[in-house]
Amino acid sequence: MIEYKNAFIPAFKVLADSKKKYIVATGGRGSGKSEQLARILLGKNRDKYYYNSNSLCSRKIQDSIELSVHSLLSRLIYTFNALDFTITTKEIKNTINKTKFVFKGLKDDTALASLKSLDNVLICWVEEAQAITDRDIDILIPTIRGNDILKKTPQFYFSYNRMMQSDPIHKYLLKRIDYQKDLMFEDNDGKIYEWSYFSGKDIDMIEINYNGNPFFPETLRQEMLICKENDYEKYLWIWKNQPFTQDINSLIKRHFIQKSINK
Repeated sequence: MIEYKNAFIPAFKVLADSKKKYIVATGGRGSGKSEQLARILLGKNRDKYYYNSNSLCSRKIQDSIELSVHSLLSRLIYTFNALDFTITTKEIKNTINKTKFVFKGLKDDTALASLKSLDNVLICWVEEAQAITDRDIDILIPTIRGNDILKKTPQFYFSYNRMMQSDPIHKYLLKRIDYQKDLMFEDNDGKIYEWSYFSGKDIDMIEINYNGNPFFPETLRQEMLICKENDYEKYLWIWKNQPFTQDINSLIKRHFIQKSINK
């Protein structure tokens, strides 16, 4: 992992250390999931185990490089003066470890078929994975094969904020989970940060929201409070990672009833 002062979210340590096939961060806005995974993968690309390999960064719709995590990875590289990385408009390479980030979408069959041309992919990160379909999953997972000669298998990183109960990626991953534990961290000021950890034979997964992020910025906090006050359903989805369900509608009704009572 790319380490830098006062920006490590404790919940992500288990993902940084994981050797399992599926490594997952799900949660709402302000959880830090994208930046933390980006830091983890930059660190992996410096690791000798991944020497001369590729890291595929993907999402459902990626019509241009601007719609990828290229800008996030580049910002971290520039911010921390990681001189062993070189950045072009299409790729990011580690000049010492000979690793490379490549960026491709999963928009249609043509895009999915193009993945077959990628060789020696040991890391595959799908951002905004709530948007991918069952077909995407069925094609993506077996297509990314790793390095058969060195017997190195790929790891799949998924990050997403849930949309519906029927999100294919969430259903696919839940089948692999057989253990769950709620965790917390207390900082030096006594403030508590909470998240949930899930695991199975081939998966490590966390669910984390803004209340699990010690570095949740005040500007986002104000946005969150306004959203919570004005559109509770939207708040539950965007900030608390709750998909649209009848249960949420019930919560909304109780919320507004309680607001009326308190006036």
